[in-house]
Amino acid sequence: MQRIEGKIIKVHTDAPSGYITGLTLENGSLLEGDLFLDCTGMRSLLLGETLGVGYQDWSHWLPCDTAVAVQTASVREAVPFIQKAATRLVQLFPADGICQSDIDEFNQQTQTSIETIRDFIILHYHVTNRTDSPLWRHCREMAVPPLLKHRVQQFRDSGRVSLSADELFAENSWMQVMLGQGIVPRSHHPITRQMDDRNLSEFLGDIRKDVARTLMKLPKHHSFVEQFARAGAPADAAPAHAKAAVAPNPAGVTLRLNPAPQLQTLTLSTGARVFVVEDFLLNPDDAVALAETVAPHFHNLAGHPYPGPQLLLPEALSAQLDAFFQQHCAGPLQVGRPLGMYARYSRVTLDPAQLDPRQRVCHRDDTDLDPSHAMAAMVHYLFPDEALGGTVFFRSLMSDAEGLQFRRDANSLDGAAFEAKYGVVAGYMTQSNHYFEVIGRVPAKWNRAIFYDGGIFHSGDILWSSPAAYQSGLGRLTLNAFFKSLKSAA
Repeated sequence: MQRIEGKIIKVHTDAPSGYITGLTLENGSLLEGDLFLDCTGMRSLLLGETLGVGYQDWSHWLPCDTAVAVQTASVREAVPFIQKAATRLVQLFPADGICQSDIDEFNQQTQTSIETIRDFIILHYHVTNRTDSPLWRHCREMAVPPLLKHRVQQFRDSGRVSLSADELFAENSWMQVMLGQGIVPRSHHPITRQMDDRNLSEFLGDIRKDVARTLMKLPKHHSFVEQFARAGAPADAAPAHAKAAVAPNPAGVTLRLNPAPQLQTLTLSTGARVFVVEDFLLNPDDAVALAETVAPHFHNLAGHPYPGPQLLLPEALSAQLDAFFQQHCAGPLQVGRPLGMYARYSRVTLDPAQLDPRQRVCHRDDTDLDPSHAMAAMVHYLFPDEALGGTVFFRSLMSDAEGLQFRRDANSLDGAAFEAKYGVVAGYMTQSNHYFEVIGRVPAKWNRAIFYDGGIFHSGDILWSSPAAYQSGLGRLTLNAFFKSLKSAA
C-alpha cells in the first residue's frame, strides 16, 4: 500500500464506458487504476462532478444536519467501528473486470445499508414525547420512511425487531433507543413464557458468562489498533527537507516582541493584503547576536530551493513567534485552527548565475498542502543595508494548466533546458515577465516584519548589486516563519 497526497485537478474517464481511469494531481503526476473510491466529501468530485450521481436530500427527516468534528490527541481507548462498506467491497471485488451485475448488487446493498442507518438516526428524533418546540413537534408528527414506520409499530406490538442480514446497528441498539425513548411493547417473545423466573435468570446468566470468557481472551481495541494501524506523529508545518539542525541557544536568548504592535496594511493590486509591523522586536540586536554565535551551524539543505544557508530557530523562540502570530495576525489573515509552525534564520548567498530553475521564479508557500489547509508566512528583516532587498509579490498570468506545467518544468528541467523553453535566464526574479506580474513590493527595513498569505506568489527582491554584501558576515539575514492552519470557514 502506498499513500500519495495531492490535489486532484483532472479526472480521466473511458469514453465508451464512462468509467474513471485515472487522476491527474496538481504536481503533474497521473494515477491510473481500475477502481476508485470517492473520499472527496460533499464536493463528490468523482461520483457527483464526474459520474453525475445526484445528491439525495434527507433534511425533511433530519433537520439537524450540522456537526462539529475536531481531531484531538488520544486521551482514552477508542470505540471500535466496523467499516461495513469496506467489507462489502471486498466481498464483491471484481476479479475479471467490472460487470454491471456486480455494480447493481453493490449499489443495492449500499443503498439498503445507508437507508437503515438513516432510519436509525431518524428514530432518535421521531420517537419522542417532547412538544416544547416546533422542532420536536415536527419530528414527532412527521411521516417517516415505510421500513422505519414498520419497525416501530412491530416493536410496539410484539417487542420484536426484525433486521436484515449485515445491518450496521444490531437488534440491541434498536431496542435500547426505542425503550429509552419510552416505547413499552404490548407483548414479548413467546419463548419466555416457557421458562420460569429461575430458569430464565440462569439462561441469561450463562450467556453473560460466555460473553465475559470470550472477552477476556481478546485484545483491547486500542491495543489492536496500536499494533496493526498505529498512527504516526501529527504532521507539522515543516516540510521533510526542512528538518535541519536547530540553533543552540547557550546564552538563553529570548525574543522581546513588541507588546503593542501597529499593523500597517499594504493592499496588493489583486486586493490581497500584507501586514507590516515596524519595530517588531524590542531586542533585535540579541537576535542578530544569537545568529552570529551559531553561524557555524548554518548550512544549505540538500534539495531545498532556498538560495542560501538556513538554521532552525530554537523551539522556545519559535513558540514566541507563534504566540505573536496567533494574537495579532491570525485574525487579519483569516486563518483557521492552527496546525503547527516552524521558524528559521535564512541568508541569501547564491550567485544569480548559479540559480536553478526553481530559484529563478517566484513561489508560493502553500504548494502541495492538503486542500483544507492554509499557510501564512512571516519575514523579519535583520540587516541594516536596505539595498539588499525586501519582498516582491506576483500574480500568475498563466492558466491553471499552464502554471502546472511551468512548475513541473521548473522542478525537473536543468537550467539550460528551462531557459530554452521559457526564456527565463539565471537571476533573481524582481520584475514582471511573460508569466508573472508584479502586484506589490515591501522594501526591506531594519527590524521590520511582514506577514502574508503563503498562497500569494512572492520572491526576495534581490538586486545583487554588491555580491560581497550578501556573502560576507551575516549579509541579508532574515527570520522566516511559516504558520500552518486549517482554512477558515469564512
